[in-house]
Amino acid sequence: MTERLFDQLITCQQALIAALDRRDVEAISEATNRLAVVVEQCRQRDAWRTQPENRAQLEQVMRLSSAVRIRVNYLTDWTRQQLDHLRGLRGMKGAGLYSNRHH
Repeated sequence: MTERLFDQLITCQQALIAALDRRDVEAISEATNRLAVVVEQCRQRDAWRTQPENRAQLEQVMRLSSAVRIRVNYLTDWTRQQLDHLRGLRGMKGAGLYSNRHH
C-alpha cells in the first residue's frame, strides 16, 4: 500500500515540477490540489514510517520536494522582481517590501 502511495506522490510531484517549469497557473493549481490529496492519504496511513524496502522511494520523494521548493522560491523571487519593475514604471518608490515600522 505504501509503495503505491509513494508512486502516486512521485507522479504528483513530477506533474507539479513540470507545471512550475511551464509557469502554467492552471496546471500548478491542479497539480497542487492532487498532491495535497495524496499527502493527506499518506498522513492518514502514516506512510512516512516507511519500511526499509520503501526507503528509495521516500528518498526520491524528498529529492522531488526539494526540487519543488527551489522552483517555488525562484518563481516567488521572479514575480517580486516583475512587480518591483512595474512599480518603477508607474513611478512608485520603494520595492514594496515588508517593513516593521514599530522598530
